Parts: sequence; C-alpha cells; structure tokens
Amino acid sequence: MPPEKKSFQNDLLDDRINEITEKLKTERPKPLSEILKSEREIKNKETLNIPVKNPETSSTVKSLRTYQSDVADAVQAKQESVVSISIAEKKRSEERGDEYGSQKRSSNPLVIAFVSLLLIGGGAYAILAILTKDDSSNKPVIIPKPESIIGTNKDTELTLSSLETGNAQELIRTEVDRLGISAGTLGNVRIVETAEGSKQISAEKLLALLKVNTPGGLSRSIKDFMIGAYGRELGAETFILFETNSFELAFSGMLAWEKTLASDLQTLFPNGRGVFKDAFIKNRDVRALRDENGIVKILYSFLDSKTFVIAGSEDAFLSVLNQFNTGQVAR
Repeated sequence: MPPEKKSFQNDLLDDRINEITEKLKTERPKPLSEILKSEREIKNKETLNIPVKNPETSSTVKSLRTYQSDVADAVQAKQESVVSISIAEKKRSEERGDEYGSQKRSSNPLVIAFVSLLLIGGGAYAILAILTKDDSSNKPVIIPKPESIIGTNKDTELTLSSLETGNAQELIRTEVDRLGISAGTLGNVRIVETAEGSKQISAEKLLALLKVNTPGGLSRSIKDFMIGAYGRELGAETFILFETNSFELAFSGMLAWEKTLASDLQTLFPNGRGVFKDAFIKNRDVRALRDENGIVKILYSFLDSKTFVIAGSEDAFLSVLNQFNTGQVAR
C-alpha cells in the first residue's frame, strides 16, 4: 500500500507542475519593473506581518518562488547593496569631513590667538620704535647754560679775601695774564666768596672792591657780572660783562659814568684817556674812547637790553659779541 500512496502523490505533483508550466506558456510574462514592485510590496508586507493574498486563489499563501522572482530578488539585492555601499561611503566621508572640520575648528582659536599675538607684538614694536626714534635732526641743540654769562675756553678763581688784602684791580689784571689763554680765545676769572665754595660774589661787592664811582642808579640796576680775558699774541686783555634788570637805568648810568670811567678802570684798561664818542663796529652801536691815532682804548656797548660789555679793544669786543650771539642761539 505505501508504494501506491507515494505514486499517487507524485502524480499529483507532476500534474501541478505541468499545469503551472502550461500557464506560464500561455500567459504573457510580466515586465521586470512590475515584478520588482510586486516583490517589494510583498517583502514590505511580510516585514509588517501583513498576510499576502494570492490573486488567483484569494487565499493566504506564501509567494511561489519562480525564476523571475529569483532574478527580481537578485536585482533588488544588488540595488540595495549598491545603495547601502554608497550610503556607507557617504557616511564615512562625512565622518572624516566632520572629524577634519572639527580638528580645523578646534585649531582655529590657536591660529587666531597666534595671529593676535603677532599683531600685538608688531604694534608694540612699532610704537617703541616711534618713541625711541632718533629725532636729533629735528630737535634744537640744547647746550647747558654756562655758569658765566658767556662760554669760555679756560677758567680760574680768585677768593674775596685775597682781593680784600690788596689792590683788587691789580690782582685781577695779574690773574688775567696768568690764565695763559691762546690768542683769540676767551677766559673767565671767577671771584668767589671762599676757596671751598663756588658761589660768586655779588655785583655790589665787585664795584666796592674795584673802588669805582658808579652812579647810584647804575649800581642798583646791575644784578650779575663776569670778569673775562681775551687772548692776544702778547699777553691778554680784560673785559667786563654786566647783566642788568633795567636797560633805562643802566644806559643812563653808563652815560653819566663816562666822565670818570676811564680813570676809574685805569688799571684794568690802561692808557684810557679822552672823551667817549658814538661809533659803529660791525654795525653795532658803541661808545668808544680813542687815542690820538684813532685806536680804541676802551669802549662799552649793549649786546641786548639786559647785557652790556666794557672792553679794551675792538678785537676783544667782537670776540665777546660773537660768543654771546652763539650762546643766545644755543639757548
């Protein structure tokens, strides 16, 4: 009996296969796109556990596997593989890009900080260079004001006590000769209170030491003085610079002093006898006393409204005038 049952089942299966084969021959094959669409819908329904109905039997059966369905599955699988590979590659590219971008973004603050430091440093260096720039060519040359009224080549000192013990004019004249300055240069004989100190005596004390008959207005107007020396080929000659606080008193006082000026200062300016007259030396107004040969023996002139000089020659006057003008420009 078993062999008969098996033969019966085989006959049914063969009939079913023949039926499907005949049906496939008579039916027009569906396009591949419809098969792929149908297979996708079936797979989606299977994924969602939706029963699949056989359009011919209207009963819930599993899809019949055919050559066409296998081809469709293979194509779909291939497409899904290509898509998945593309998606995966894009994802990896994005991940690499994000990583690079994050690294780039993370390095941006460092770059910005570094550039900022360079800019700040450059600005500081520029400011420092401007502040320390040598502008000596644009700045006026500042020469320290000398202790004396004008600058000199050589200085010496006499104390007040040494002058009080003898003839002050003779002692000053001797010190001028001992100074040893060369021809055409200037020297200064400072008269100080004591040997230990460097403070010069007042103009009032000087006039008292020289024992001159200066008018009262002139004496009161003089605030400072300088005993100077002008070098010549043989020895030196004396000049005196005075600073006044009143041009009017000083000018009127000098005019009044002309009567006794030459005799009062005979030791410092020897051979000064005669009458003072107006004169011009290098376009400067002077009052000069000349000998019979027209040689100046003593003169005085105002260098500006606050300074006047008494000199024993034109050369000494011009040297003092030049040095005074140079000092005025430097100041």
